[in-house]
Amino acid sequence: MPAPTGTSLLVPGTPAGGAGNGFKKWFEDLWSQLTTLGSRGTFVPYTATVAVGGGGSLGTGAVVDTQYAVLGDDTVVVDFDITLGTSPNIAGDVTITLPAGFTPAHGYVTGHGIARPVYNGTAHPITPALLSTTPTNPVSLRFHTGTPAALTAFTTTTPGTWAANGRMVGTLAFRV
Repeated sequence: MPAPTGTSLLVPGTPAGGAGNGFKKWFEDLWSQLTTLGSRGTFVPYTATVAVGGGGSLGTGAVVDTQYAVLGDDTVVVDFDITLGTSPNIAGDVTITLPAGFTPAHGYVTGHGIARPVYNGTAHPITPALLSTTPTNPVSLRFHTGTPAALTAFTTTTPGTWAANGRMVGTLAFRV
């Protein structure tokens, strides 16, 4: 719904440029803030760069779906869904870039997710393993082997043998 305009916002009995029309400016500013708030919390697709360490690849035809939302004034949430293509070679850390324009305030990114090396295979927990201080420094995803200190890099056989349609899905969050 567009903001009311014209004489509907004028205070009766005051000239167009009179002091009583500060109400019009106040209402227009309030309307602008309210419409901006309405767009927060909505997920917006973005193109993330996803790479595999050790000279690996996600495989031919891999699909990467990433989106983010701004919650409140200072929190960004990223959802990712990576489906491996044919002949994937997960030879090291899988990294994912954050959306442009958002830098983690304290260099920390939290998150959680699952990795299934094969379609409908065993689900293994994954988590961000490294700090990211700018959107161009990607976050590494690592296999979680049971304790918070036990984060292990992916290999061609860890946490399982990777195949077409294997997936990594999860959520990252950080304050800006």
